[in-house]
Amino acid sequence: MKQLNNVSLVCIDCVNHGAALAAIKNSLKEINVDKALFFTDRYFKIEGVEVVVIPKIDSKDSYSHFLIKEIYKYIDTDFIITIQHDGWIICGDAWSDEFYEYDYIGAKWLYIDHRNVGNGAVSFRSKKLLNALGTDDFIEITPPCDEIIGRLCARDRIPPLA
Repeated sequence: MKQLNNVSLVCIDCVNHGAALAAIKNSLKEINVDKALFFTDRYFKIEGVEVVVIPKIDSKDSYSHFLIKEIYKYIDTDFIITIQHDGWIICGDAWSDEFYEYDYIGAKWLYIDHRNVGNGAVSFRSKKLLNALGTDDFIEITPPCDEIIGRLCARDRIPPLA
């Protein structure tokens, strides 16, 4: 199992509770993180997972808003890995410590304008990025959050993260 330092595993799901819990458990078989956080509208007792009860998220828009504008308030590690009920860590050994040098890593997606990286379903994000997105007014549009980060907020459009 791969040890990831100063990283929280994050899953936000108020609809597919069982599948989300399975995704968390499957991910934790591959990686060892400082915290595993499940943000949902119901309380579950899960060994090794901190359940954070939040108001019900029932749309892509409310999911994106929470991930862009609210999640930073709950994170006390320097990085997070987001997963979803239908996407999780399948090969912890693919981890590289070089990832710590980046604020956002998302999988490739197919666009023809050469902005092909940013899918957020399973992604790596820095606390610096979470704080910048959550607290600054330079970004107001939230849905979908991965497109905002990977496409709209191109490197030359967002302030440097200190």
